[in-house]
Amino acid sequence: MAVSDVLNLTAQPLKYILRSNLSEDINQLKKVITEYNIDEIVVGIPVSLDGSYQASARQALDYSKNLEKELKIKVSTWDERLTTVQAENMLIKADVKREKRKQIVDKVAASIILQGYLDSRKRLKAEE
Repeated sequence: MAVSDVLNLTAQPLKYILRSNLSEDINQLKKVITEYNIDEIVVGIPVSLDGSYQASARQALDYSKNLEKELKIKVSTWDERLTTVQAENMLIKADVKREKRKQIVDKVAASIILQGYLDSRKRLKAEE
């Protein structure tokens, strides 16, 4: 999980939530939404390298729709292709030890996903 600053310019890793079931996920997310005053959630979609939506991508889309319905908050999706690889490479370059990388790679990947989304929104606004 990652959050942005109040100006929606930068993404920072926040924490890792171990998914269990939708009800428990909703409860955990509600706490974060309240604590950080969140008005939109971005869900990474694991699109295949060829751009197709396999089973895991369709599941993530369904999950995002369920979140939007249950949380009554805007839920957007973002292509998460290769974000884990990017995160792993960033951590290796930063000389983070293997055990520590395993613990934080998903948080870093979440911040990469969110940053991509934020940058895309900035580009769209600039084009308007």
